[in-house]
Amino acid sequence: MSEKLLIRLLSFETSLCEWALVTAQGQLAGDVTQGSLEEPPSSLSSAASGRQVILLVPGEEVLLQRAALPVNNTSKVLQAAPYLLEESLTEDVETLHFTAGVKMASGEFPLAIIARERMRQLVNWLDVAGLNNVIALPEPLLLPLNMEGEIAEWVALVEASRVVFRAGQHTGFSVELDSFPLLLEQLLQESASIIDEAEPQAQQLRLIGHNIPSLTLPEGINAALDESPSIRTLAAFSPQVQNIDKSMNLLQGAFNRRPQLGNVFRVWRLTAALAFICLLVLMGSSISEYVQLKQRETELNAAIENVLKTTFPDIKRIVNPRAQMKSRLNALQRNAGGGGQFLPVLSAVSQGLSSIPGVTLNSLNYRAGRLDVEFDAKQLGEIDRLKQALEKNSLLKVTVQSANQDKDRVRGRLRVEMQS
Repeated sequence: MSEKLLIRLLSFETSLCEWALVTAQGQLAGDVTQGSLEEPPSSLSSAASGRQVILLVPGEEVLLQRAALPVNNTSKVLQAAPYLLEESLTEDVETLHFTAGVKMASGEFPLAIIARERMRQLVNWLDVAGLNNVIALPEPLLLPLNMEGEIAEWVALVEASRVVFRAGQHTGFSVELDSFPLLLEQLLQESASIIDEAEPQAQQLRLIGHNIPSLTLPEGINAALDESPSIRTLAAFSPQVQNIDKSMNLLQGAFNRRPQLGNVFRVWRLTAALAFICLLVLMGSSISEYVQLKQRETELNAAIENVLKTTFPDIKRIVNPRAQMKSRLNALQRNAGGGGQFLPVLSAVSQGLSSIPGVTLNSLNYRAGRLDVEFDAKQLGEIDRLKQALEKNSLLKVTVQSANQDKDRVRGRLRVEMQS
């Protein structure tokens, strides 16, 4: 295997990234370079010339999930997954991009979910940089993975203010450093509830990094410090570059990039846009819009009915395809289990907290399907805003337990649980 170019996007807001060549042995070759992906230097396209490019996407932007579906075809999974997860996501599924990996031994499909707007931003930057042969993966999935039977060693790359965490073949996330110990404790409790034990089993945790900030880890975590990778954080990901799971590539479906067609499109984009505008003027925008909407409605109804028939052949009478599909998928999800309610509740709480800048998380406590969230807010109104943000998920029941003024802060406590 030849050298590959490894690029790590550090932030969508700044477009800052770092890159280096990786040898066939998984070692960094040469220096690590930093620059902007929005305004890339010529050295980036030169390094990518003739090489496979592996692009790491920040874990905060990608939600890793699993779904149990009675199909084997990935395209059918991508058609059905949005209906299955629609009510457990805080964002409209129409604004999200789904990628499905290869079916696992458990019968579940691994999923990666990211905002379509982020994908459009990413594809635009890749076009500007002239990067074509690209595989884009969530960064947690390129941390080292050590398996003992079916048990995975937990791995955490600890940086100055954040942690990239991997807990299995297709499981992981990125989170702020201060929140990491709390999430570890909840994951331990969730693991104990899944295997029906009173106390969590000891869990091995490999910490990767240099000059790691002080961390107070929960009991039950056996942590070992690994300082073998270079102080350059790209070295923590490079050993996995030659052994990636291409099925989890985010550049699929609507964002599948074919270099030749892409180049042709860029050349003719302005001409096509002008022609389309002329067509709208000649035909009349109102008539054109009506025809397009009716055609789209017909296509969507036919697609939903086709997926319903092929996925659930026992259904003989179809009255409302969308409602019948959601009903069947929800029944499958309940029967398949899915590892408890903690992760869906935690995911919703995490997104809600990030949407209210003035709120600071203090602690989490999960018992019997209820997650108690203690936090500080700058103003009393921010507690109501957080509650309203969480209640956008119709599956959640949110209760304000307390709200007390403490000097210049308001100390609040919410209880979050799944609707019965």
